[in-house]
Amino acid sequence: MLSDTSYIQIEIEDAPFEELHAALSYWDNKKLGNELPSWKDIDLIEFPPKLIPRICVVDVEHAPLDFKYRFWGSEITNMHKLDFTGRSILEVPPVAYAELLFQQYKTVTVSKAPKIFVNRFENENGFQSQYAVVRMPLASTAEGQINHILSAETYGEDFQSLSDLFEVFANRADTDGLGS
Repeated sequence: MLSDTSYIQIEIEDAPFEELHAALSYWDNKKLGNELPSWKDIDLIEFPPKLIPRICVVDVEHAPLDFKYRFWGSEITNMHKLDFTGRSILEVPPVAYAELLFQQYKTVTVSKAPKIFVNRFENENGFQSQYAVVRMPLASTAEGQINHILSAETYGEDFQSLSDLFEVFANRADTDGLGS
């Protein structure tokens, strides 16, 4: 059984999230062969208008490893009741949720590949939220060092449908020994 703050990483091809696939397609079209796109290749206005408020971008700091929000969409502000533009993900409350985010961004930084996660967390007021997110690495050097990560979120048609989906993937992860 997963805690109130947990996530499941799902395979991109298994993700039933049209909006996340649209974001991933955009990212993929910005690649030059095997080279990752850079932040300067990205124009947020080119995303579907409904998705832009659910986008965030972090700057990756490597020594020590940290992630600071460069862009924090307005719907993300509505969900958290806070704007974290310019702040470290480690400042996001509660601490367990900040640690979950840090692990996801670290996974994308190390793998240099996009990942889809379904997240569940409880805020400091006891409100439970869940959402699916695709995190896509951006590199600005020929060596492919990840300097930014672009994320797009979807909240599902309703809370219950996303909750049910989370449970399906959680049970699959528990069966496979992959739960977080």
